[in-house]
Amino acid sequence: MGAHNPMKPPPIRWSLDPMEPAPRKGHWMRTFTNRRYWPADPRPEDVCIEDIAHHLSLLCRYTGAVPRFYSVGEHSWHMSFLVSRSNQLCALLHDSTEAYMNDLGRPVKYAPEMAAYKEMEDMNWRLAIAPAFDLPLELPDEVKRMDGLIIKAELAEFGMDLSDHMLDKTVRDGPVPDVQIAGYPPETAEALFLQRFHDLRSMR
Repeated sequence: MGAHNPMKPPPIRWSLDPMEPAPRKGHWMRTFTNRRYWPADPRPEDVCIEDIAHHLSLLCRYTGAVPRFYSVGEHSWHMSFLVSRSNQLCALLHDSTEAYMNDLGRPVKYAPEMAAYKEMEDMNWRLAIAPAFDLPLELPDEVKRMDGLIIKAELAEFGMDLSDHMLDKTVRDGPVPDVQIAGYPPETAEALFLQRFHDLRSMR
């Protein structure tokens, strides 16, 4: 019997069991509800609304550059009241990828160097979140536009300068949405988000 060669790779293990799951791509993260989620290999069955609501309620908008806490969860809750009925659930969940990929400021998120991040974010929406909640694979234009317009109301509430913010001309010249930004604590934002989700689902 020859001596063991530590440099020799182990033999490839071929599984003949059709019930054995295929290996997942990348690394998994542990979610609030103790699930595993693979951002590089997203699947609808791994998506959980309680995780989304909790994670987003603890993420601060504008990477924390606000005078008081204002969560992505509250932002999404407001968004769901500012669009037409058919797009309300989509508006509530439009930032759900951030529950698994975190929130990035616009100067970082839209930099050319972040193209791979944007591709992964789009993949998480198309392959996991949209199918999990029966939403369109592409965000409706109304939701995209309102996501820009609400920035005007948010920055006005916090007394922040809008003049040099990254907004396209259509949004910059558009109306300021009639919304009262509260800055709810995370537990309140989470509860409001979940209640709004269940209300909208019950009306579908």
